[in-house]
Amino acid sequence: MRLASAIGASTNRDRDSTVTQAQLPPDDDLPTEVDLSNATRGKFDPASAKVHVPACLDDQLQAQLAELASAKGIDLTVLVNDLLRRNLELAEKVQPLGVGKPLACGRETTPPKLTRR
Repeated sequence: MRLASAIGASTNRDRDSTVTQAQLPPDDDLPTEVDLSNATRGKFDPASAKVHVPACLDDQLQAQLAELASAKGIDLTVLVNDLLRRNLELAEKVQPLGVGKPLACGRETTPPKLTRR
């Protein structure tokens, strides 16, 4: 208990004190000015870099998927990728009802246009 009290007192004292720029140790490692006139923009951030989009799942859905992945003995990420891949394959095979089918008059139907209200 004494140690915790001493640590708490030290933390409170440090929080209450204000450090000014003059009190900080000198930063001799960095130059005061840096010449960036010959720098190359994007040198370490190529356009071909991949961005991985995190997906947030509902708690109940995540629990169900985690349980299924555990039962199959595979990682949750592998299961989710497999399920999404299969659903995309199905979506590519199935056309919306009525789209692309000829009407009695010979014209093809087109998907409805979405309008904002």
